[in-house]
Amino acid sequence: MPRLLLSLFAAVLVLGAIAPVRAQDSIMDTVLKRDKIIVATYSTSPPLAYVDDSGNLVGFEIDMAHEIAKDLLGDANKVEFVVVQSDGRFPAALSGKVDFGLCSTTIYPDRAVRIAFTRPYLDTGNSVIARKDAGVKSIQELNDPKYTYAILNVPPAIERARQLLPNVKTLLLDSPSALFLAVKTGRATAFNIDKPIADYYEHENDDLMRLDVSGTPFAYVAQDAIFIVDIGEDFLLVGPVITGGNHIDADAEKFLGDHMDSYSHEVTADQRSLCGHVDASKEGLSEDWGPYYPAGAVQGKVTDSDLAAKMTLIAHAGHPCGEDFLAQPFLAAHPEYSWMAPILTDMKSGPWTEFSSGETKNPSAASGGK
Repeated sequence: MPRLLLSLFAAVLVLGAIAPVRAQDSIMDTVLKRDKIIVATYSTSPPLAYVDDSGNLVGFEIDMAHEIAKDLLGDANKVEFVVVQSDGRFPAALSGKVDFGLCSTTIYPDRAVRIAFTRPYLDTGNSVIARKDAGVKSIQELNDPKYTYAILNVPPAIERARQLLPNVKTLLLDSPSALFLAVKTGRATAFNIDKPIADYYEHENDDLMRLDVSGTPFAYVAQDAIFIVDIGEDFLLVGPVITGGNHIDADAEKFLGDHMDSYSHEVTADQRSLCGHVDASKEGLSEDWGPYYPAGAVQGKVTDSDLAAKMTLIAHAGHPCGEDFLAQPFLAAHPEYSWMAPILTDMKSGPWTEFSSGETKNPSAASGGK
């Protein structure tokens, strides 16, 4: 089965086993003394971070922040959110106003020069959403001065517009919801936003459509990460990570084998469940991975501070939920993928097994797995 690029991928920040002595408090020291984390977030980026009908901040990144608080401080509610706009997220972290940011922030080299990023928690990319009544089907057709193109007022979006759409009129705005409203009200013909947010708006609005961006940088896969001033040696990030003492393997299996659809909140293995099953999705994952494409979660790896101190992790091959992928039944049900028959093989789900640095034999042979 081809390697999965999970649409939604969780990361949990855990305290390292040994922290070096420092002349001043680290971010971790400050968090532990304060007994809460302060997180920069958006409030207008569904389904990642937005305000629901009850006035509460909800979404995937909000859930991540609560999980980090639970892991670090033992209480998922020990988190304070600071809502920022796209141009205010980095200043909020650099000034110390927040401990770190969870703002659907893509890793770019120019950003990494001035602020640190954790390992990615989300494979994403860019999409362009347009009004159906505009009659535009591709990014090339949009490149016309009669159209208006709404983008976030951030350097990467501005540079993409300059290079790929030099003739279109640009409208600079501060939030994803502002981009969406500009198109819905007719101020703009199309807008550019991260793929998960575009997925949400396209799904919820029949009058909008995704433009064909094949062969352009919009089609590239990018990655979002937590940003922080200084990760430092007293932070350990492994994504995904589960803690839980003697129950780490059981907790990890439950977490990584989760089948809740992150959008519909229904328990169904599909392209939006953490244990990804694109091969069970009638919608597919992207333009390249269409309906029932043979892809999904193919492994799971977890650790905690104690295990990491011993250079040890617990790993699992195959779907973390334990379900096997069998090529022949799949191809019989989906003959459109018969061209893959020579290379598509079974993927049996294996046991959770502990691995340590320096091992030279199969640990399962000696211990029977975890």
